[in-house]
Amino acid sequence: MIDPQIQANRWIKELEKGEPTKGEKDKKSRLLIIRPTQPTNEYALNLEFYIAQGLPVLLENVDEKIDPLFDSLFEQKKVKQGGSWKIKVGDSMLDYSPDFRLYVTTKLPRPHYPPEVCVKVTLLNFTVTPEGLEDNMLNIVVKQEEPHMEEKRQNNIIEFFRNKDKQKQTEEDILGRLSNATGNILDDEGLIEALKKSKFEAQEAANKLTELKRDQEKFAVIRNFYSKVAKRVSALFFVVADMANIEPVYQYSLDWYVGLYLEAIKLSTPGKEKRCENIINKFQEILYDNVCRSLLEKDKLLFSFLILNKILIQTEKATLEEIRFLMVGGTSTEAEKPNPTDGWLTNKQWASFCELTTALPKSFKEFDEEFITFVNSWKEVWKAAEPMESRWPGGWFDQLSPV
Repeated sequence: MIDPQIQANRWIKELEKGEPTKGEKDKKSRLLIIRPTQPTNEYALNLEFYIAQGLPVLLENVDEKIDPLFDSLFEQKKVKQGGSWKIKVGDSMLDYSPDFRLYVTTKLPRPHYPPEVCVKVTLLNFTVTPEGLEDNMLNIVVKQEEPHMEEKRQNNIIEFFRNKDKQKQTEEDILGRLSNATGNILDDEGLIEALKKSKFEAQEAANKLTELKRDQEKFAVIRNFYSKVAKRVSALFFVVADMANIEPVYQYSLDWYVGLYLEAIKLSTPGKEKRCENIINKFQEILYDNVCRSLLEKDKLLFSFLILNKILIQTEKATLEEIRFLMVGGTSTEAEKPNPTDGWLTNKQWASFCELTTALPKSFKEFDEEFITFVNSWKEVWKAAEPMESRWPGGWFDQLSPV
């Protein structure tokens, strides 16, 4: 399992909790956890016991090289001896239970395992997706802000599907009784009584489903209110995650990120009217301060720039194409239209102006034509000591939004 944010790890540990023993309230984990940093002799005996007893084993945080001891388990090289299965692990033949399960997780976001490993296992990618993370962040903020409503929503989901199943079972029961009935069904009092009961149960389930759907609409209103918080928080996570592309040491876990999120919800200024804006502002402040503590000085400005770009895209104040053009510039060397300037703009620069018109038609439609019309006025802007403070001809100063 490819698990950079340790989600699969947490899920496996929760999944493999056994039933509580007598006198215990909580479920106790029956999972054997093995880490690559442990010496083989430290876990070998326990591994043999778990294989024989059919208990689950988790090999967590592996690198691209896995201990050869597990090769036979990956390959499932089992042999039948007498009435039981045996498997060779290392130099020993062990009893093998069909209930045995082996989970393997890695924190590497893009691991490269050789083909001979890939064909032996089932690969699952637990890397967080934008949609999944947004939904997770929304659940967190609603649970913190409206705890009773979120608990009711969770119970509502369970009740909804329980009633769906009950309705389906009732319908199948009615059809089964009718298909198995013999003779005149009007004379079968038991069948008529069962049909009346089934009809009543079906109507009761339908009424409950209608009521639950009304509740779902109320929950949707509350969740929509906090959706902008979830969108911003989930978007900024990928900025933080991408910092590892700059320096491998810039690694931040999802649990750590969620902790900052909870802190921001707790510390943000209360007030329903501007609650979302307050949470967003406080979270951005806390996130920036905490991340910058771990960044080299040369990367802090870049981090700020990446956050700005993500916010502009997420709020639809800029497009990915516009940001790409801002960073890369034009790639054309020759323009189809002749250079209208008397040399103060090079042919390469004029080609970039023309490319800007075609590459970003939504924002710079017919910009090249208007530039030609007001070429002398643009020359004054070009000569100005502070061109950003000058009034651009053709109304472009007012049309473009400031960054």
